[in-house]
Amino acid sequence: MRRTAVLAASALLLALAPGLRAGEGAKPADPRQTRLAAYDRGLAFLRKAAVEGRWGPPVKADPGVTALVLTAFLERPGGLPEGDRALADGAAAWLLSLQRKDGGIYEEGNGNYTTSLAVQALLLHGKERHREAVDRALSFLRRMQFCEDGGAGRVVEKGDLRYGGMGYGSDPTQPDLSNTQFALESLRAAGVPETDPAFRRALVFLQRTQNRKENETGGEPTEKPGEKGKVLVRSSDGGAGYRPFDSKAGTFERPDGRLEVRSYGSMTYALLKCYLFAGAGPEDPRVQDAARWIRRHYTWEENPGFPDPALGRQGYFYYCATAARALEMLGEGAAGTGEDGKPRDWREDLAGRLLSLQGADGSWVNEVDRWMEGLPAIATAFALKALAPTVR
Repeated sequence: MRRTAVLAASALLLALAPGLRAGEGAKPADPRQTRLAAYDRGLAFLRKAAVEGRWGPPVKADPGVTALVLTAFLERPGGLPEGDRALADGAAAWLLSLQRKDGGIYEEGNGNYTTSLAVQALLLHGKERHREAVDRALSFLRRMQFCEDGGAGRVVEKGDLRYGGMGYGSDPTQPDLSNTQFALESLRAAGVPETDPAFRRALVFLQRTQNRKENETGGEPTEKPGEKGKVLVRSSDGGAGYRPFDSKAGTFERPDGRLEVRSYGSMTYALLKCYLFAGAGPEDPRVQDAARWIRRHYTWEENPGFPDPALGRQGYFYYCATAARALEMLGEGAAGTGEDGKPRDWREDLAGRLLSLQGADGSWVNEVDRWMEGLPAIATAFALKALAPTVR
């Protein structure tokens, strides 16, 4: 990761953050104002990076990236600066112009992912103003779920490991926990109750993705064939992988030769969010076991759970954004206690880490260019989503 030069950052903060100006009797900095100043520097970078009011890779604007960036503007603690109103209106209008007859908001592939992000942005921009478009988009998202009445290629029975999950949309054969998270968050943001069938079905997928033996029930698969004749099984640490019996963090071999699927940070936090969206409270044993995994592996240095910490820098800012939202939802004491026995202040820890990684131009970028975080617009949008709860 690129780190901000200390002197440059200090000078910028002195200029922008109240209470930081040098001089006799100067008051200590207000941490929230310091973080808000960093947030606004991130928005300033994104403002300059806009091309005709849209964002994406250098060659072409992308609706998913544009929705992420628009959300960063609209989630700014304290409200959207009035000077950015026209920029936000234009981005929202472009997203609406892409809505298809099937209700999805996307251009090419990844319909679930892009539509979910667009719904979240449009709800922030104007929940009632965009109600009709959002309702159509929600109908599209429902058809993305693998279930008895799913869309084309997604009709499966409850015994299928894919049941209840949602994928990118470009691949009609595989759901995953990450995209399930985005879709469920969109449904909840739109006011869909946790008793809705979409959430009831999702709970089946969540339980199967969690590495927790207590989730296994009679008649459901407890193992899966892997490569080279190996057998994949769940561990039982309470965390989560990417989908049932599949993890981006890989596996480790047990003494009996079977391969246990590794849990890792971003998906365990995504699991926590989804359980809470679906109505499972902090007292639920599934939530408690996931929270215990989080507390045992608490860190902002990398996405924990990978066998090599360097691999944990893949998708780092996505990890921070997912973790911050989950911890905020869990409430006080969510991060557990440190070695000194005192409650961890995850907001202070996270904000300190993010500010240390912010570039002099206000951007964030991941030098481990996986999942498009090498693009400053994406990394910066995710970093701001992570920073926002530390200011609220």
